[in-house]
Amino acid sequence: MPAAAGRPDPPAGRLLLAAAVVLAAAALALGPFSDVLRRQVLTVDAGQRTTRPPVAAAPEQPAGGAAASGGQLPPATGRPSASWEATELTISVSGELVLPPAAAQSALTPLTSLLSSADLAICQGPAPTGQPGPVAEALRRVGFDACATATTATVTTAATGRADRRDDPAQRDQAERDQAERRLLDALDAATISHSGTARDDAEADTLTLLPVRGAQVALLSYAEDRGAEDGNAQDGGAGMLPAHILSDAGRAREAGADLVLVLVDWATSPAERRRSLAGELLASPLVDLVIGTGPVRAIERVNSKYVAYGTGALAPAGPDRDGLLLHAQARRTALGWLISGVTYSPTWSSDDGVILPVADTLDAPGTPPSLRSELTASWLRTVAAVAAAGPVDGVRPERAPR
Repeated sequence: MPAAAGRPDPPAGRLLLAAAVVLAAAALALGPFSDVLRRQVLTVDAGQRTTRPPVAAAPEQPAGGAAASGGQLPPATGRPSASWEATELTISVSGELVLPPAAAQSALTPLTSLLSSADLAICQGPAPTGQPGPVAEALRRVGFDACATATTATVTTAATGRADRRDDPAQRDQAERDQAERRLLDALDAATISHSGTARDDAEADTLTLLPVRGAQVALLSYAEDRGAEDGNAQDGGAGMLPAHILSDAGRAREAGADLVLVLVDWATSPAERRRSLAGELLASPLVDLVIGTGPVRAIERVNSKYVAYGTGALAPAGPDRDGLLLHAQARRTALGWLISGVTYSPTWSSDDGVILPVADTLDAPGTPPSLRSELTASWLRTVAAVAAAGPVDGVRPERAPR
């Protein structure tokens, strides 16, 4: 009800308005913290209209069902690294995983030491296989907590109704891929590994993935470019890479209680201009904290005072591209919220015998043969050069250099 003529506004309303004005002014004046301040301005403004629902509570569906609100708010929660709260976190993200089931454990074991210091470890992949169980179990044993499963091969999996179309060979192939993706998600569930990006039904596709980590809630959003989008023939699933769609999901994640929002994308063969445009639009929003892409090792840059890794390479025991990295994002809690304060990385290299080696650790090992040292040194130099291709970036460096 509007206030009567001549009656002053309620004190609470004036205080909220004043707080919003002060925070907005500060957001324009302070560099690295401006994004966090903008986020608080949005929260203060929204607080006059509605309250944020608890993470575990299911919201009321608007008329028209989940689709009308952009999907379900209750997130799929992962297992926390610890029960106590922290002021700093390390979030490690792998390059794209392509693992044969029989060799998954031996391929990943050398990464255990790199992942042991992470509060949250996220893999990109793995690709669906005929036997996903051993792969998922190997991921659990080495220390991964969650996986971003959207790839160009699975971009249409979320609409699982397509799995029943068997009128021609192409549709049968799609049905087989959908079945493989379902088996992968079942295996990840059995290994207690959270996942985002693909789904077994529409309800799961609309459910966010929030990961509780030492008092913080980290939203994992995973998307893949639809190859058909390049020639204008995108399937329904291709809408996932539209900035408006991603930002809508990021907004839902914030409303569900996310302190940090990570966006992982499979670029497919998108040109550099497309990658830069998408990253720039996402990081211009206070809703997104970090963007990480697949593909060959590429530059890590700062955009709008936040970080984007355009390519993290491959963690694949076989293949022409053996260079990869583990990215380590340092998150810090401030008086106004969480932010990504820096990014380090650990170069990796896939050996002839199918083992993914941490380059610095293996170079420092006294028993490493000279021929392998030569390969590792060349890989290290390639990876460091690729990461710094756009020039030095404040806060970006190797986690450690070989001794």
